Amino acid sequence: MSPELVFQTHLNEIFVVRVAGNVLGQECLGSLCYAVSRFATLKLVVVLAHTNCGAVTEAVDIYLQPSRYMDMATAFSLRCIEDQILVAVRVAALTVESVYGLRATKWPGFRAALLELAVVLNAAWSAYCLRQELRHHFPDLEVVFGDYDLLSGHVRLPLSMPGEITEEEQGLFIPPESAEGFRQLACRICNGELIRSLFVHSCPRPAQGKLPKYQWNRLFDR
Repeated sequence: MSPELVFQTHLNEIFVVRVAGNVLGQECLGSLCYAVSRFATLKLVVVLAHTNCGAVTEAVDIYLQPSRYMDMATAFSLRCIEDQILVAVRVAALTVESVYGLRATKWPGFRAALLELAVVLNAAWSAYCLRQELRHHFPDLEVVFGDYDLLSGHVRLPLSMPGEITEEEQGLFIPPESAEGFRQLACRICNGELIRSLFVHSCPRPAQGKLPKYQWNRLFDR
């Protein structure tokens, strides 16, 4: 995926830092700080995820099959990536369970639902963390996140089906500022038509789910 093509820009018009899984390591953060401090025209930082992200897919599979984690036991660099993404995967799983019930973990669409939800939550979480890192030194800098849908070609939240995308779910979004904000974002996506369609043959229409608040607040205790 090329950000220049996604945002229809020319070469060298945007500063791109590529990292698997949108994780925020020291090298990534240092590169962004360098860009923001050197280029006066840089006013917006975008954490851009994409559907079917390979790094998030691996984290989802590790969550569903913990024995897979042993395959990278000696690969510290890979574990650093997956360990960060597993936070978003766990939150995605808790959200699905709260909206659809524990039985949803046995439904055929559970893995696909986890992947759709975790990709967005991971990008939103990275954008939130990046915003906290930069806000004191660069108070005028805006940090947003988005999810590029490889099927439709839109940057969006995965709410509607690919052929029925609304203006409301298109574009870039400011990350939540609190545990409650992340809960609302996760539940909104989980109650959307796209996630529901993955369970259409095995579940009824969900009610509005709500996780115990302590589960969400622990995200902000890090």
